[in-house]
Amino acid sequence: KAAYCMIPEAERKYVHLQIGRELCSRVQPNQLETVLIIAVDQLFRGADVITSRDEVIRLAHLALRAGDAAIEASAFLPASLYLLQAVGLLEESDWIHHYDLTLQLYSSAAEACFVLGKFDVLNELSREVIQNAVSLKDKIRVYFSLTSSLSSQGKMCDAIDFGLGVLEQLGETFPSNLDDDEVISDYVVRTSTMLAELDVEDVLKREMIQDESEMFVMQLLGNMVVHSYAGRPRLCPVITSRMVQLTLTHGRFRESAVAFASFGAVVSRSPEGITQGYGIGKIALSLVKRPEAKGYLSGVYATVYSQINNFVEPLQACEESLKYGYEAGLSAGDVEFACANANFSVIFGIQSGSNLESLANQMSRYNEKMKEMNADYPLACIQVYECFVRSLVGETDDPTELSYGGKDLLSTMIETQNEIRVKNQYYFTRMILAYVFGRYELAAEMADEYRKVVPTMRNPKLVNEILYLALIALASADEETKSEARDAAAVALTELEGWLGASQWNFLHKVKLLKAEIAFHDGNVDDTATLYDDAIRIAGEHRFVHEQALACERCGIFYSNSGSPHIAKGYFARAREYYLKWGAKRKAYDLLQQRISN
Repeated sequence: KAAYCMIPEAERKYVHLQIGRELCSRVQPNQLETVLIIAVDQLFRGADVITSRDEVIRLAHLALRAGDAAIEASAFLPASLYLLQAVGLLEESDWIHHYDLTLQLYSSAAEACFVLGKFDVLNELSREVIQNAVSLKDKIRVYFSLTSSLSSQGKMCDAIDFGLGVLEQLGETFPSNLDDDEVISDYVVRTSTMLAELDVEDVLKREMIQDESEMFVMQLLGNMVVHSYAGRPRLCPVITSRMVQLTLTHGRFRESAVAFASFGAVVSRSPEGITQGYGIGKIALSLVKRPEAKGYLSGVYATVYSQINNFVEPLQACEESLKYGYEAGLSAGDVEFACANANFSVIFGIQSGSNLESLANQMSRYNEKMKEMNADYPLACIQVYECFVRSLVGETDDPTELSYGGKDLLSTMIETQNEIRVKNQYYFTRMILAYVFGRYELAAEMADEYRKVVPTMRNPKLVNEILYLALIALASADEETKSEARDAAAVALTELEGWLGASQWNFLHKVKLLKAEIAFHDGNVDDTATLYDDAIRIAGEHRFVHEQALACERCGIFYSNSGSPHIAKGYFARAREYYLKWGAKRKAYDLLQQRISN
């Protein structure tokens, strides 16, 4: 360092340039990768004094190699620095004289900027490619980056419209009335028929497709799956059906795992379809293990474990798989699906009764990473669940409200994310908080608001939605609405019982709890006590401690209303113990004050 300081500042660029040249000249070509980053860094420090245009172009080539190597290693920040510096060396004429180099630099730089959330820079780079690329094929990479960036900014409908326009340029057109029930049904039924006539093993054995035009179509369809799911759900069955059809007709694509995962989610929307959907999901998990599909692991995990397997396998296991999908997405630079896995893992963590303190720590890490990546919508969802947990552990004045930074969360989110999906998360969590804290009128009000913003595809919350809407209807009913609430609960019970065939583990205690509430509502004393005890026991055996606590509390209320206060207090004491085990200290305190100490 002392020797460096002795070099006159005006000469330092020449020294850096010379060091870079020496590094490049003294190693064999097959050894260059080991010193590439050091050499590129030194050459860029001296780039201002390079006088040869040929040497500038050689530096740009080296920077492209360094940038792509950094992207491959998921080091997106240094990748963006190398690539953007190299772009800065280029001239307009390089689109003619050094076309391939210029195209690759701009496209790779755009991809790195997307992962880092530098959307303005991405847009500038993409505009250059779209204006100067000589073929549609050469624009594909930036088209992917643009659609993904729109999605990350919460502009799902824009991402879909943009993607459909590109697909039309590629010759893949869809009917204009894609939202029509008959069109959707036709795609799904036709695809299901093709699958039924096929030996599943045949899919795994098929050769990889080599036709470039077909590959581009499939890549873009795969890119659009997440956008359609979140922004235009009724389009999702059509896109996923088409992807499966292309695989069955032409052969295996890199995106085939995404196709089967997404189509499995489509057919798993009802108990009648879960067996087929679970089988299709297994195909997706097998396909994503293939080397060519490695980059899609995060997306496949997010889909299979939040849309299919959560109806079959223990919810706790799905939560862990989603955490793995999050890490895989970060490693691959798959921001959208990394964030999706994060959000779903939190949702299932809450639904499966994971310890709230651990969940809070987990969400804090997700929060910081999403801010770093400018992932606005996933961040808004995480903040909803952070507020939910904070209310339960006692960090808010009113546990039935959701506030962030001293401001009502809904107004904060609408300022940045004026979307139905954000309101959906907000009202869903508030209605559950209101019910848990015994504010049944507020719970009913939030439930009414929630019904206005329920998305078409809601598999991750479906069963909890059915259960809690029924519980709220019964708890908030007065004499005028008592019969209506009873009918709604009966319908919900039938729906819940439909899922029992897929998973006793996840759903049996919920069925028992709802049956107990209906029996309580009907005045059936003997059945009520037995059903509550069944719900408590099964929830404990299956590790749903939060609903074990809820069932105990509701049973205590039943005994209290039935004139057995001593028995009631025993159940309230157990409920408090389970709430504390969950980490819901505020709820445990309220129970002590309102039910046990009195």
